[in-house]
Amino acid sequence: ATALLAAVLLVRALLGRRMGAGLRYGLWLLVLLRLCLPFSLFESRWSVWETAPDLAAMQHEVYVLPVGRYEIRPDAAAEIDGQTADANSFGYPVLSEGRGTVTRYAGKLSLGELLTAIWRAGAVLAGAWFLLVNLRFMLRLRQTRRPFQTDSCPLRVYVSDGVRSPCLFGLPRPAVYLTPQAASSDAARCVLAHELAHYRHGDHIWSLARVACLAAYWWNPLVWAAAVL
Repeated sequence: ATALLAAVLLVRALLGRRMGAGLRYGLWLLVLLRLCLPFSLFESRWSVWETAPDLAAMQHEVYVLPVGRYEIRPDAAAEIDGQTADANSFGYPVLSEGRGTVTRYAGKLSLGELLTAIWRAGAVLAGAWFLLVNLRFMLRLRQTRRPFQTDSCPLRVYVSDGVRSPCLFGLPRPAVYLTPQAASSDAARCVLAHELAHYRHGDHIWSLARVACLAAYWWNPLVWAAAVL
C-alpha cells in the first residue's frame, strides 16, 4: 500500500494540472481499495516484504506491568517459589543480570502483540478525535444556520456564521452552508454550483473514507500526505 501511495503521489507531481479529474479519482480509488484490503492480492518476489527484517523478531517477548521486586539469597538465585527464574519464564519472576534481585511481572507480550496494542490505541484515539471535531462543527452549524431560499440547488442550503468558506457537510443528508458574504454576493449561484459538483462527485463519501483511513493508518505519513492532496 505504501509503494502504491508513493507511485500515485509521483504521478500526481509529474502530471500536475494535466491530470484530469477522472484519472485523479481513479488513482485515489486504487489507493483506497488497497488500504481497505486486509490481505495481499498476489505475491511477488519483488515484494516490499522481501526487504523487511526477519519477522521472527516480532515474537520477541516484552515483560509488562511490574508488580514487585525482591532481593534473593545467592544460593537460591536460580529458584523462586520452586520455579526457575530466568528470562524465558512466563510472565512472573525474572532475575536481574546480577542474579541478586528478581522482578515479578503481571504478564508479557510478544513485540508483535505490543505493537498491535499501540496501533489499536492510536486508531481509537485518532477516530475519537475526528468524531469529536466533526460533532463540534455540526453543533456550531446547527446553532448558527438559517435557511437560504434558492431554486438552483436541490440540496438544503443554509447561511451560517460558523463557516469560514462555503462547504458541503453532513451524512447521510448533506447540506450546503454559505458564508453571509457568499450568500449576499452575485456569485452565490456559482458557489452553489461548485458545492453541488462536490455532491455529485460523492466528495462527502470520500471524506468519510479518508477519515477512516487516517484513523487506521495514523502511523503512516504517506497516508496523511495523500489525505492533504
